[in-house]
Amino acid sequence: MRLGRLLSPAMGRVRRLQPSRKAIVLQGRIRNGRNLEQEHAEHLGEHVEVNAQGETCLVRRRRIGVLGWCSIGIASVIALMFVAAGLFVWSIQREKNSAFLREHFVGLLHAGLGPANTLALDEAAVRFSGLHPTFTVGGLAISNPETGAQAHLDRADVGLTNLSLFTLSPEARTIHFEGLRLVMPDRAAADSALDANEALALLRAALAAVNFAVSGQDPAFRALTTVEGSKISVLRRKNDGGATVIHDGITASVTRESAGNLIARIRKAGQTQGIDLVGKVTPTSDGGQSILVDTGDLTAGGIAQLLGMTFPGIDPDLKISVRLTSRLSSQNVLTETGISVSARGGHIVPPDPDMPPFTLDEATLDLRMKPDLPDVLVDRLQVRFNETHFLLHGTLSPMAEPGAGLRLALTADRAELDRLSAAEPPLALDAASVQGIIAPDFRSFVLEKLDIRKGAGVAQVQGSYSLENGGSMVTNLEGQTFDMRQALRVWPVWVAPNVRHWLIQHVEAGTLSAIKLETNLAGQALQDAFNRRPVPDSAIKLSYRVEGVTMRPVKDAMPIHGVIASGVSTGRRADIELASGWIEPASGQRFDLQGAKLVVANTALRPALLEMTVSAQGRLDGLLAFLSAPSLKNLVGLPPDATVTDGTFQGQASLALPLTATPSQKDTRVEIRAETKGVVIDNIVKGERLEAGAFSFVSKSGQISGKGEGRILGVLNHIEFRTDAGKTPVALVKSVLDEAILAKRGIDLRPTVTGPIAATFSVPLGKPGPIDVELDLVKTKIETGLPGLSKRAGQAGRAKFAVLTRPDGTTLEGFELDLAPASLRGKVELLRDGQFGKADFNQFRISAGDNAKLTAERSRGVLRLALSGNSFDLRPFMRGFQSGKIEDGKAGEKPPDIDLDLQTTVLVGFNGELMSAAEAKASRRNGRITALSVKGQFGSAALSVKSGEVRGDQTAINASSSDGGALARFLDIYPRMIGGRLAAELQVGPQSQQGVVQVRDFLIRGEASLRQVAASGRPPSASRIAETDDVHFTKLRADFVRKSGRLDLKEAVMWGAQIGGTLEGVLDYANDIVSLKGAFVPAYGLNNLFANVPLFGPILGGSQYEGLFAVPFVITGKASAPVLRTNPVSAIAPGFLRKFFEIQREQ
Repeated sequence: MRLGRLLSPAMGRVRRLQPSRKAIVLQGRIRNGRNLEQEHAEHLGEHVEVNAQGETCLVRRRRIGVLGWCSIGIASVIALMFVAAGLFVWSIQREKNSAFLREHFVGLLHAGLGPANTLALDEAAVRFSGLHPTFTVGGLAISNPETGAQAHLDRADVGLTNLSLFTLSPEARTIHFEGLRLVMPDRAAADSALDANEALALLRAALAAVNFAVSGQDPAFRALTTVEGSKISVLRRKNDGGATVIHDGITASVTRESAGNLIARIRKAGQTQGIDLVGKVTPTSDGGQSILVDTGDLTAGGIAQLLGMTFPGIDPDLKISVRLTSRLSSQNVLTETGISVSARGGHIVPPDPDMPPFTLDEATLDLRMKPDLPDVLVDRLQVRFNETHFLLHGTLSPMAEPGAGLRLALTADRAELDRLSAAEPPLALDAASVQGIIAPDFRSFVLEKLDIRKGAGVAQVQGSYSLENGGSMVTNLEGQTFDMRQALRVWPVWVAPNVRHWLIQHVEAGTLSAIKLETNLAGQALQDAFNRRPVPDSAIKLSYRVEGVTMRPVKDAMPIHGVIASGVSTGRRADIELASGWIEPASGQRFDLQGAKLVVANTALRPALLEMTVSAQGRLDGLLAFLSAPSLKNLVGLPPDATVTDGTFQGQASLALPLTATPSQKDTRVEIRAETKGVVIDNIVKGERLEAGAFSFVSKSGQISGKGEGRILGVLNHIEFRTDAGKTPVALVKSVLDEAILAKRGIDLRPTVTGPIAATFSVPLGKPGPIDVELDLVKTKIETGLPGLSKRAGQAGRAKFAVLTRPDGTTLEGFELDLAPASLRGKVELLRDGQFGKADFNQFRISAGDNAKLTAERSRGVLRLALSGNSFDLRPFMRGFQSGKIEDGKAGEKPPDIDLDLQTTVLVGFNGELMSAAEAKASRRNGRITALSVKGQFGSAALSVKSGEVRGDQTAINASSSDGGALARFLDIYPRMIGGRLAAELQVGPQSQQGVVQVRDFLIRGEASLRQVAASGRPPSASRIAETDDVHFTKLRADFVRKSGRLDLKEAVMWGAQIGGTLEGVLDYANDIVSLKGAFVPAYGLNNLFANVPLFGPILGGSQYEGLFAVPFVITGKASAPVLRTNPVSAIAPGFLRKFFEIQREQ
């Protein structure tokens, strides 16, 4: 019987107790084929019957009384003690008697297994090893038809005590077995699992059994010193009848040491780690005993290897220990038992990715049970990792109603949660308790209440959780008056984890006034929630209200203070309404938020998208400071370092960004619409301020655009601006300036520039950069004094350039000036004080046909001009020189010093004359020409101009040309002169130029009046012979004085064989007036003789260069269109009478 109790645990199931039966059915058989059942029954004196199924049944008969048997036994023992002992040993050696013992032991084994199990045995024998009997079995098979569990044992040797043979009550001394195979039923067939109460009873019974085994009180274990087993396997039955090996190669041993300690070991082939249990018995002070069974430190990896399993997310080095304890009274009565399971020192990675990994410091469960109490006492449930620490105690009680399950009640002695951030302390709850019911099948749990309290904040949770039908999770949470940061710490990480994480990162302070959470996740919805897939919208509902919250929707931006908001979050959506809030980046820069709405339309997205609409009003500088955050600056196109010192705004912003720690620019959308008033921006243009600005603007997709008005330089400007993300923002400022406004800013262009200038400035905002300037000069009058670079009001004109400020000055890049036909393209550099520094025009065109370049540079107070090209038209400069419009400078100002270097292939003059290979070099100092050199060609005729001696403020200049007529036409002095050798001596000063010009041997061609006068002096025969337009002159000499815009001729005279003449008067180019008079003297050689007769010459011939007969004339009218008038009547008058017939000149 005791041997059966020893082997029966291999079945893996607790035998249910059933009423005893009067008949015992023996189903075993022995290989030798003998009917051992009948033999055994006859030996025992039992009546044997065979039933209809052919089974042998033992029918118990009435036994003899106890006193009778005692008397007979005592007498027999006394008389036959020594004989019986010898005969017993001799009888054992005989096969028939040995078979009797074998059958007796098998019957006891079968009876110990109970009627629910069947037994099959291939071999059983009793033999002696020395003086010690051994019971050997082979081919043992035990099965349970109800559960399908089976156990197969190849061989077992049970060493018995000698006394057990005499008492026919087997008492094991040693057990050695091998080839044990435990076959578990198929999972689908094992539907009769233990309920909660049965499991609790099993736990109590198992602990008591271990206690009795270790303490030696169980008779089956009293004499047992060694149990050794090898080749142990665990298999699971499959649906097709086969079996799958789960574990094999297991060895087990149990040894009782001389001190009474029990040591058990379980190993698996090929593995060094296993399970060791050490049982100790220690006397107590009250005469009782304390029993301890300890596994020591196991590892999760070792257990996983032994079981052939894997534990995902659990550190293989995690240490696990199990302790079983019990206490016996002095009367060897069990007073209490307990079990303690502990794990520590391993890294845990939760299966839910929203739960962060952690290092488990300790997880301990201590249970204690007393025979007289139905409750299981939870002395300690402790969990510690990071700074989270839970320490609870309570009870696990069977409920009175049958099949009602177990009631769990726990109260926290300590409840601390890890800090949310490094700057915050851990959260220590003031109180926490939980109460619920565990279902009988351990597959569901009803949370009756979970109470949490921290300061004024309270929360209560109710719900039910089940594994049936795919699982379900029903939760109802209500709370109020929680600190926001504390509420976020209590918020379970698996409930809307992305929203929780975003709030942790962005909410800094405040109060959670009220919260209510309802979840109803079941079946597929629950699986989807754990697998991070979308859940039905109705599965979760979270509503709340917050007050006095400080939060940063954008991590690197200024926080929003005083937020009062309410929200509702469901399975797939989150809505928040912000009633009020305010932002104040600096003192006095506050702006308010009202009526804001935040929506997360689909919380299942990873990351979820937050859409926000906010209405705001207040200080503009505060808004710009908020938007200057690095992550927002590019999104809204805000100018870097914009300095707005005053102004208000009112507008609305729409924001859509992913709920991540650092939203990317491409995934973030921002749209802002606002109106501003009273805006003041310092240094909008270098040194200038914008005042009284009123703008409307829109920012969308990283682009900001707007328009409005503001005053710059005291002038109202129309301003438009636009920025693109990643590019420098630019403001387009349109203004109308005049010379007075410019003079106020130190830019005095009077009298050169007068009238309104329509200016457009493209100003980069917030950081240094080129300012693009466009000037509309249509209404502007420009008088530069330089020919071609002046214009009247109403004439088309424009200028364009980019102002680039450098540390050493300013550059006008891309300079363009169009004054029709003048056109300049190039670059101008200004010095730090705004004075001209250098200009480089790769296109310098004063007339339409010009193809030249000009470089101008101021060096040591001298303006150096270098003009070069293929063609340059000199006519505009000559007009300006003649008219006096080329001034040396403003009145009272020192004229600039100039060095000129001109080189051009063709120099274009008046009347179609071209000077080729033109070179000119000139220098002017202190308003006078100090050096001059001109070279060129009129066809094959050379031109040479050179400066000579300098006396005082006068410089001598000598000019010569072999074609004086070409030079006269080139300079537009007189277009009808042909040829002639020209020589001129000039004295050039600061205010005037004077000199003598002489021309020899030249012709006048095409002058009709001159031709008529010349014809009148010829004989008739000569006129018929040579009719021509050419009038030959031998010499021309003229004295002149030139002042600004005026040329005075004194006694200019020319003569030839046919005609001579005189000329004097004024050419006023400045006023476009000519007033000249003179006389044509025909047959000059003969006629002039009378003018040179002493005493009578003036009477007969007039002046020295006239003659007896002469035709006076005047040239009057405009200098640009002179009119020649003559009086033929005066030609017959002698010299002294001719004066009466002169034509009066127009003054």
